[in-house]
Amino acid sequence: EILGQVKDAYSIAGQRKTVGPLLNRLFQRTFQAAKWVRTHTSIGRGQVSVGTVAVDLALKIFGDLESRKILLVGAGEISERTITALKNRGATALTICNRTDHRAMDLANLYGGNALPFDQLSSSIGQYDIAICSTSSPSAILTQSTLKTALKKRSYQPLFVIDLALPRDVDETAAKLENIFLYNIDDLSQIADDNLAQRRSEVDRCLEALTDRAEYFWSNLR
Repeated sequence: EILGQVKDAYSIAGQRKTVGPLLNRLFQRTFQAAKWVRTHTSIGRGQVSVGTVAVDLALKIFGDLESRKILLVGAGEISERTITALKNRGATALTICNRTDHRAMDLANLYGGNALPFDQLSSSIGQYDIAICSTSSPSAILTQSTLKTALKKRSYQPLFVIDLALPRDVDETAAKLENIFLYNIDDLSQIADDNLAQRRSEVDRCLEALTDRAEYFWSNLR
């Protein structure tokens, strides 16, 4: 994120001709160093946000997301971030379902998806390959019996269900159903934490490499 901001600032400065030879050299070497770090260390590997972890899991299960029908239940900030991650990984068939229909429509129009009325959720969920839930409901909105019926409609094809809500949106007993792959926020948080720990283990290696490059750059200037 920060590197992207630096590149944007450098681009704007270049357009306005406010970057001299010294700053030009410095920024170019900086970008080269950043690329080296991303390529030769694990500092950027493994997602560390719950939403992107969920999307990567879906990608591993299905192989690709372009041909998969995806339902997002809830239209808040978590859903928006998850939609961005989905589209970045090739998802195209997105449907948003929310208790407030106009909010679902707004989000669908913004991201090029469809909207599903909330009262049709239980009867329609079997049409989707992936369901990602993040509502503020005080109780489960998807029960074991609802998902069992959905599996029958799908001829028992796998249904990947991601529950990002607290309290839970999905009855945890649904995980016992064959061909229901249910992950909740605790499962995903553990994966994100493990990925973050792996990234942190690479920090010293990155700092050493960047320090060497910085010292070489300044010694050449002197």
